[in-house]
Amino acid sequence: MRTTSIRESNSSGTVVAQDSVSFVGLQPGSDAYTLVFSNPTHSFTASKAGVVQSYSSSGTTFQVYKGATLLNYSTANDVAGTFTISTTANNITVGSITGNNTDTATVDDHSNYTTNANTAEIVYTLSVDNAVTITATQTFSLSKTGQDGAAITGDPGLRVAEGYVYY
Repeated sequence: MRTTSIRESNSSGTVVAQDSVSFVGLQPGSDAYTLVFSNPTHSFTASKAGVVQSYSSSGTTFQVYKGATLLNYSTANDVAGTFTISTTANNITVGSITGNNTDTATVDDHSNYTTNANTAEIVYTLSVDNAVTITATQTFSLSKTGQDGAAITGDPGLRVAEGYVYY
């Protein structure tokens, strides 16, 4: 994993922003399976009532390697050199999965997040090479708009005037 930090003033200043990226390193000849899963967590912007405003960018992608060999996604059979995906969802509807016979399974943006549910999840079960099962979970949360503030009533209080005096 590579992490980059932005600091105030100089290299020892307070960290004001940070991000990280993960890289997959593979070696030929290995029989290990590696799953590349692009969006394991996602937060939706929602109204204060918990209604999702947009489902944009909520989908994900999957790639599976056997050693350094990229396997193909298949919607039909799990045979050697391929992987299939099945899903179980809680509080959300899974987007369509596309990419049959390619090396990347793309899950389109999801929909129908249960109004005001604190969390949702999709469990993806990948059957790989007709020999191995890999489970990956995509979790979701809501970032709700804040509540309206209280109305102010009563005497508005003192008034203030500013100005300049020249003489």
